[in-house]
Amino acid sequence: MNNDTGLRKNTLGLFSLVFFVVAAASPLTGVVGGLPVAIISGNGGGIPVFYILSCVILMLFAVGFIVMSRHVNNAGAFYTYIAKGLGDNWGASASVLALMAYFSIQIAIVAMLGFFTQLFLEEHLSTHIPWWALSMLFAVIAWVLGIKRVEVGGKLLGVLMLAEVAIVLLTDVMLLVKKTGPYTFQSFEPSVFMQGNLGIAFIFTIASFIGFESTAIYAEECPRSAEPVPRAHDLRSAADHRLFLLYQLVAGASVWF
Repeated sequence: MNNDTGLRKNTLGLFSLVFFVVAAASPLTGVVGGLPVAIISGNGGGIPVFYILSCVILMLFAVGFIVMSRHVNNAGAFYTYIAKGLGDNWGASASVLALMAYFSIQIAIVAMLGFFTQLFLEEHLSTHIPWWALSMLFAVIAWVLGIKRVEVGGKLLGVLMLAEVAIVLLTDVMLLVKKTGPYTFQSFEPSVFMQGNLGIAFIFTIASFIGFESTAIYAEECPRSAEPVPRAHDLRSAADHRLFLLYQLVAGASVWF
């Protein structure tokens, strides 16, 4: 009788893992969903400074996170780390809090996906499908992919992730090309980035990097000898942080002032 309850070994390589974790962050979702709220309800044109601050904080956190990932090989990730460091009660509390947060965010993202798909179909195909029906369809598709072999989802996510990164980069180029006036960097002046609701600005800039911690979730499915989790975390951090910072620098210099 096999009592091994772990996940299937050696099913994810380095690049599949990178695709998974970058897709979890979903740079395009951060730009379309999180950034507008951070600008409108946060500190307006000073938001690039808070993205830089968020990157610095997360990179400092990543130092300890990567070290722990080399010693704890468990799909529980944060729950397991906290349980080993502070005890099972704290670990269980963290897992419940994380579950509630992820569930709430998932509802918001699926609803947003349905809403924007409805707008796209109405504008380009003159077809009206309720956003909630589209959201349910996407939820079913995600469920089907979720019960398939993990590498299948990894390949699909790779294609989708490359597409959304291309969209963000294309937006950067168009912002620079379409700029009519001079480029400015007023976003980095204290009188600009210290105004407004700084708490909301910080919350949504940090939230734009959601999935930052997800590399450790797939530790059991990776070849341990290659240490793909720390490497994937480094690659993911470098790619995601640079993409957001590039967008913020371009937008701050060419759009907001």
